[in-house]
Amino acid sequence: GWKARRCVSCHSNSLPQMAVALARKKGFAVNEEQGQKELGFAIATDEPVLEPNRLGASPIGGGSDTLGYTLMGMAAAGAPADALTDAHIHFMSLNQYPDGAFRNGSYRPPSEYGPFTTTAVALRSIKLYPIPGRREEFKERVERARRWLLSAKASSTEERSMQLNALADAGASRSERAPFVNALKATQNQDGSWSQLPGVRPDAYSTGEALYALHISGSVPVSDPVYQKGVQWLLRNQLED
Repeated sequence: GWKARRCVSCHSNSLPQMAVALARKKGFAVNEEQGQKELGFAIATDEPVLEPNRLGASPIGGGSDTLGYTLMGMAAAGAPADALTDAHIHFMSLNQYPDGAFRNGSYRPPSEYGPFTTTAVALRSIKLYPIPGRREEFKERVERARRWLLSAKASSTEERSMQLNALADAGASRSERAPFVNALKATQNQDGSWSQLPGVRPDAYSTGEALYALHISGSVPVSDPVYQKGVQWLLRNQLED
């Protein structure tokens, strides 16, 4: 729990914040006190890196991946843009490569090991916390990322899902996204699941992220047979607890 964690984690804090925000939107009762506690924990963890971020450094492990997930969690919890979010976005901008990709600083597969994920979380963060005075600069950055995404080759479920998410946030048209939607659909297993790599045992993470990317970023309706098969696999394989 709380005492054991010394820093905010994209997996333990920010992803649940996004899930809680969605649950709240759907009318579920949410522990708001705990939600504010989580948000406060994220901000308190990141405040010491505000000045280093402004100078282009990140003492937080994971660099843009961790900061990106933190910003997505903060946005889900309703945190407004401020000097801290600006500093995070500025740090990310300095870590965009000339080809348009945002590259990772840590190797922690499957969720943090390559440029597709880093590019996706950076683009989503820039969309959630824009810096108004740098609008034109970021417009060019997003366009450069879009061009890289359209030509880059993905080889895992994480990469295909994040490539699709990133393309949607980069403003790629539906026709531009269509081949990436089809490529992700084509890697679904016969039983409805997705595996992270071909021939590897399927898991809930791969299946869930594929479904999310298809629906949210690929405009695939929940009534689509591919989507329904994935949901049914998740329901069949959910543990009792």
